[in-house]
Amino acid sequence: MPELPASVRLALWATDALSRGRGDLDRVVRDATPDLADVDVDAAVASLDLWQRFGERVVLVSLPAPGDLVGLPRGGTEFAGAALDAGECAWSPLLGGALVPEFEEFGPSGDTGTLLRWAAYECTPPPLGEDDAAGAERALRTLVLEAVSALEGLDAPHWDAGLRDLADERVASGRWGLPPVDERARRLITQAAILEAVAGTALDHLHDAPTLAVGERRADILREVRREARRALVTGARAAALGLASGRS
Repeated sequence: MPELPASVRLALWATDALSRGRGDLDRVVRDATPDLADVDVDAAVASLDLWQRFGERVVLVSLPAPGDLVGLPRGGTEFAGAALDAGECAWSPLLGGALVPEFEEFGPSGDTGTLLRWAAYECTPPPLGEDDAAGAERALRTLVLEAVSALEGLDAPHWDAGLRDLADERVASGRWGLPPVDERARRLITQAAILEAVAGTALDHLHDAPTLAVGERRADILREVRREARRALVTGARAAALGLASGRS
């Protein structure tokens, strides 16, 4: 599912494996993206094996965007550029080191496939701080209500209804085969991922705005929703990973 970043899925499957001492890391990496047949797992397997041997039990995720690099591990310009281009990375909070997905289209027109290649980078993990999944869920719910009200205030009910239809469709398909994580964390992950995807899609469809001013206001609202949804997704993934590592699910 494109709504859930590959790094989130890898982080959770890898945490589940590392915390239980699983050795079939090739299978773990492939389980993270069952919707892709072509995955180059070598770099990911090598990093996870190294992390496991040195005692890592948790893999976390960052979802950086231009102007919003909060939580991104510190590293060289090559790593920062790759993570920003991908909009995501998975990383080791104990040892440092990150994995960034690279997607490549291949094949002739009309018969293309997608290759996922994981690239490994050195980095220094940021301080973990405190995350509150329950608080993030409440804040996300409040943000959505405020955003819907603001959008309706722009006299665009048909546009808002179309956005709701798209959200309903994606909620119905929002099943990503995650490991057995805490229900609250799973709910936050699902809500945040869908909202981020819907807001991103809506940003690509602003052409029906009656005026330039309305279009700009819509864009501002949607960027705020997308930014907060992305942050909530990171919080949900962290809560899920820590729960897996501690045996809570």
